Amino acid sequence: MKPETVLERLRSLFAAQLHLEPGDDDDLLESGLLDSLRLVELLLHLEEEFALRVPLDEVELDDLRTLRRLAALVARRGAQQAPRAASG
Repeated sequence: MKPETVLERLRSLFAAQLHLEPGDDDDLLESGLLDSLRLVELLLHLEEEFALRVPLDEVELDDLRTLRRLAALVARRGAQQAPRAASG
């Protein structure tokens, strides 16, 4: 899945599930939009929306700073997990 497509879906997810509408490059952590509780909630929504596992211990905080970086993370994780799903 392309990061641009993921970005669109992330905008919708943030609006519908987290009731937030940040800009694509807004720092979600520094601004306080994502605290530790919201971060866990976001990871759960990502797993549901994109059908992939995002273990917290495998995520760098910088990957969670902006919608654009989150989109790149989801696109990477999806590409990594797709071959496993196809073979298993």
